[in-house]
Amino acid sequence: MAQLKLSGFQLKPRKISLPRVQLFRKGKVIQLRFLQKLIEPQPNDVIAGEIGAFPCLGKTRDGKQIYLCQFSSQTALLKELGRLREVAFRAVGEGSGKSYDIDQFDFYYEHLILWDERQQEIVGAYRLGNVQKLLKRSEYSRLYTETLFQFNPSFDEVLSSGLELGRSFVQPKYWGNRSLDYLWYGIGAYLKYNPDIRYLFGPVSISGQLPGRAKALIVSFYASHFDNGQNWVSPKNAYKIPKKYHEICHFGADYREEFKQLQERLKRLRLTVPTLYKQYAEVAEVGGVTFCAFNIDVDFGYCLDGFVVVDLTALKENKRKRYLGE
Repeated sequence: MAQLKLSGFQLKPRKISLPRVQLFRKGKVIQLRFLQKLIEPQPNDVIAGEIGAFPCLGKTRDGKQIYLCQFSSQTALLKELGRLREVAFRAVGEGSGKSYDIDQFDFYYEHLILWDERQQEIVGAYRLGNVQKLLKRSEYSRLYTETLFQFNPSFDEVLSSGLELGRSFVQPKYWGNRSLDYLWYGIGAYLKYNPDIRYLFGPVSISGQLPGRAKALIVSFYASHFDNGQNWVSPKNAYKIPKKYHEICHFGADYREEFKQLQERLKRLRLTVPTLYKQYAEVAEVGGVTFCAFNIDVDFGYCLDGFVVVDLTALKENKRKRYLGE
């Protein structure tokens, strides 16, 4: 039987570019983006009615609901999802710059949405790309991550049983309230219904507004401790640590000790380790998490995307019990 070739999909997504202005100062080019005005919030009763038509995967301890949604056309719920995405991303210096953050992939992917029934609003969401399901759709043949990274042949094994995660957000008013953790319960519920999935993968962003020193430290640390050397993907617009930061970027020895050093160095800059980087790094045993490439996304606030892969067979026992209930 012929082997299914998974990498190198051919369909090219429509690229949306925003107007930019270049300022020249002391030999440097500074990019400015024009941000479109956000759309108005969608009516709560309308989006409540729409989300209720989708399957509920479970409830959190404080009563929030986790829904699995899929859209074939523009709806009030999808527009509100896109609006809140843009709100959350702009709050950390990222975002599409559009009036609401929706692209063509939103009509093919599934969406894990955390819903506050009392407030009748979206708390946060994850976008899920189940590779095997997507390959069965004749009109679709490309993953979102391929707009940022080139998949190499060695990555085919991951793709064959992979779930792409992306566009994760929690709207700012819910920050610090375990909402991101609740979304991981939703991912666990999704995995129970899709037991053939072995790998989670996707881009994890670092704000483009972070100081250069902070970006260099974060990238150096995670590349040193979590790159498995298999060359799974190649960035299309690679981030390279500037030479002036090479002297401070020496990691690769003791993980716990160097993580403390990273925290201390970022603290001096009044920063912390990005939440998703910390969460992914701690979810699996040694060798179960890989950060294998870093790409600059010029169409998303010049954020810096790290490509992460999680092998679910290496999940830590406490995480398996927490999110999968095993």
